[in-house]
Amino acid sequence: MATFQTQIEDLTGSVSDTAALSSWLTDGARAVMSILPMSKLKRVASQDAFVNTIDVEGKKVLTVTRNDGTIDHPCREVAPSMRGRITDSSYMEYASATDPAFYIDNQLLTVKPDSSGSNQRLTSILSKNN
Repeated sequence: MATFQTQIEDLTGSVSDTAALSSWLTDGARAVMSILPMSKLKRVASQDAFVNTIDVEGKKVLTVTRNDGTIDHPCREVAPSMRGRITDSSYMEYASATDPAFYIDNQLLTVKPDSSGSNQRLTSILSKNN
C-alpha cells in the first residue's frame, strides 16, 4: 500500500512540505478520535504497564486498572486535591488494593495504593484534548 503522502500527491499533485502534511494528518486523526464513542476508542487504544506513576501528556485516559495479585481492579478517578484522603485510612475515600484510585496532576497519573511491581495498566489513546 502506498504511503499517505503518495496517495495525497496522486490526488492533488506534488506536496513539498512533508512536515505540514504529517501535522495535518495527525491533527485530522485526533479530531476524528475526539468525537468517537468510548466503545470505538477502546478498539484502537494502547495499553501501558507501569509502577505507581506514568506521564499521560497528550493522551486521553480511558481506563486504569491495578492488579492486587489475583485480579485487575478498576481504579476510580479522584481530583488531585483528594490525594491526601485516598492515602489516609480514616477517610471513606481511602484507596485499598481492591478499591484503588488514581489522580492526574501536572500530566502525571498516580495510582494509590503504591505497588511494588508493574501491575498497573493504563489504557489510553493519543489525543491533544485530554
